[in-house]
Parts: sequence; C-alpha cells; structure tokens
Amino acid sequence: MSNEFKDLNVAITGADGGIGQELSRHFGKLGAKIFAIDKNSSVTDFTNVLSKENISAIPFICDIADAKAIQKGFLDFSKNHGEIDILINNAGLMTDSSIIDMSEELWDEAMQVNLSSTFRLVKYCAPNMLKNKWGRIINISSQVALTGSANHAHYSAAKAGLLGFTYSAAKEYGKAGVTVNAVLPGRIETKMITER
Repeated sequence: MSNEFKDLNVAITGADGGIGQELSRHFGKLGAKIFAIDKNSSVTDFTNVLSKENISAIPFICDIADAKAIQKGFLDFSKNHGEIDILINNAGLMTDSSIIDMSEELWDEAMQVNLSSTFRLVKYCAPNMLKNKWGRIINISSQVALTGSANHAHYSAAKAGLLGFTYSAAKEYGKAGVTVNAVLPGRIETKMITER
C-alpha cells in the first residue's frame, strides 16, 4: 500500500466491470478513497471485497445514462461523502447492429452511456476542481474512435465524440490546474467483450 493518493477522492464509473475493478484497486492501493459508480447493485459486493483488502471504497448505484439520476443522486452523494478530486469516466456499453438495422433506441443508448454521461459528470465535478485549482479527469475512449468498427457505428461515434469533448475540456480547464485526458484502449478481455 502507498499513500501517494491519500486524502484524494477518486470517482470511477463502470466500477464493477473489468477495467473499473482494476482501476479501483490501483488507485485504492495508492491510498485514494474510491467512489465506485455502477448501475448494478453488485458494485456493493465489490466495495465490500475492496474493504477487506484495506481499500476505502463507497458504492454509488446509479444509471449514468439517466440525466436526472446523475443530477440528483451524484450531487447528494458528493454532499454526503465529499467532492471529487479525480474523475475517471470508464463506463462503456457496446452492442451489435449494422447501421441500416440500428434502432433509434440503440443509437441513443450508446450516446447516453458512452458520451453524454461524461458531459454530465464533468459538468458537476469540474466546479469544485476549478475552485481548488487542481483536479484530474480521465475519459476512457477506445481505439475504434480512430478506426471505426463494423456493426459498432454507434459505439465508435460516441467514443470519437469523447475525444472532441476531451480536447475541449482540456482547453477550458488546463490553465486552472485541471487536466483532462483520454485513454484509448484496444480490445481487453473483459465481460463486455467475452460475453458478446
């Protein structure tokens, strides 16, 4: 265990997924308090596991695709547990459909989870970071943002949009000591990939 991130609150969306769990453990072992955000109630079981590993973790069950849930739930959560110092927008949703067969609902769902949720969470977290003149925002995009992917136009478009959002937020907040970066992983053997 290290105290490199002691006294810092790290919020991670999709915390109960493969990448989210690893991120939670990584920052937790560096001393951060983890705010584990996920729509699945099983995230509570995961935070209990982290507690047994001497990692401070608090579950926050929230459907980040729901704008009202983020607005009310996240603001209430922050008031009760503390403001966010580091935000990692990790939650992702990939479904399969050709462009021709894709429904409006499938397109909208991909945009809400993969892109719009990031806008909302940054909107609510950034003011405190700017006030403190320090903060970190990390957006998990994907290599398909650059290459595209057959039958995943909605996912690819959302992840590409995340890059434009990241560049813009970095220009808005960088001079105030708040960095905004994107990470573009390739295929990683997580449940989202293996169960498809």
